[in-house]
Amino acid sequence: MKELGECKKEYPQAWIRIIGFDNVYQVQCISFIASKPKGYTKQIQKSSI
Repeated sequence: MKELGECKKEYPQAWIRIIGFDNVYQVQCISFIASKPKGYTKQIQKSSI
C-alpha cells in the first residue's frame, strides 16, 4: 500500500495497475486497476442486442 500511495502521489493523472506473478510457474496470477485519474467518467454504450 505504501508503494501505491507513492505512485499516486508521483503520477496523480495516471492509471495504476497492480500485477501479481507466481514465481514458481513464472505466470501472471492477477491484474487489476488500483487507481484511475480524478475526473474520469465511464461512458456506457447501450447494446443493440
